[in-house]
Amino acid sequence: MFFLLKACIIGLAATCAFPLVIAPLSPTPLLEGLPRELFMVICAAGLYVEIEKHQGWRRILFFGLAGFVHFLGLIYWLVIAMTNFGGLPMLQSMILLALLCLYCALYWACIPGLSLFLAKHLGLPLVLGFPTAIVFLEWLRTFVITGFPWGLWGYSQSRNIIFLQLASVVGVYGLSWLIAFFSALCGACVKSKTRKMRLRCMRYALLCLVCVYGLGALLLLSTEPPAGPALRVGLIQGNIEQTLKSRSSQYRRKIKARYLELSQAAINAGANAIIWPEAAWPGHVRAKSQMLRGYDLEVNTIMGASTYLKNDVDGTNKL
Repeated sequence: MFFLLKACIIGLAATCAFPLVIAPLSPTPLLEGLPRELFMVICAAGLYVEIEKHQGWRRILFFGLAGFVHFLGLIYWLVIAMTNFGGLPMLQSMILLALLCLYCALYWACIPGLSLFLAKHLGLPLVLGFPTAIVFLEWLRTFVITGFPWGLWGYSQSRNIIFLQLASVVGVYGLSWLIAFFSALCGACVKSKTRKMRLRCMRYALLCLVCVYGLGALLLLSTEPPAGPALRVGLIQGNIEQTLKSRSSQYRRKIKARYLELSQAAINAGANAIIWPEAAWPGHVRAKSQMLRGYDLEVNTIMGASTYLKNDVDGTNKL
């Protein structure tokens, strides 16, 4: 029983590293006042410690359960989207969510096997095999089938500004690797049976921390401030109820009038450019269209709109 509870705690720790909003509790992300980024280190270190503790199906079950709990907490809101806006019954939505979480958990279940394979057959130390396995599985999840790159470990450090500077050099997968590597060193400290080995792992972990944050600080300080004339931008939020947006053909005039009114007010206040939210334009726009019918604001505008392609052969449209 403790075996399963430990897996759930590790999975929950990973979830807590990301912005977590639970509407009945708070309209803003929970744990924002805490250094929640450390939860990912706790999770990854916990996973590393458990790699060699279990064998066979027990090891797969442990990592798979941790992954399932993590993704269940991370994307639970899909049930709300499917029921409220997709019209699916609650039971079907929960089943689909469970299937998606199981699919994502399969990648976590492969972590120990792949880490040990890299260590055994390529001669990598386990502290290097573990982060390499993490990144390979994240890359795989990003592109296999349709791809679902939700919750990559590098994303958990969104508020860690100095650490994030390395994304310009190694990308999000490099950030994931560094998190997993540092966590593996921390886990190795816990696993070490001798004081000498423990101190050695601690020195490597400290050296990793100094190098990463030193390079991040250097990149941050060497960044040139943006030059050029200031641009006053109007960010428009129409607060259109989602049920109305889903039936935009019926409420097209109302939605358009709302956004045009707010945009004109921003222009009158001195905005040189306007930005609308994702999919704010009601209805569909033909791909590569040079104009929007009914839009007459004389400033540069960025907006989101659903597009379609017209088949020149049979005249059908494809979204």
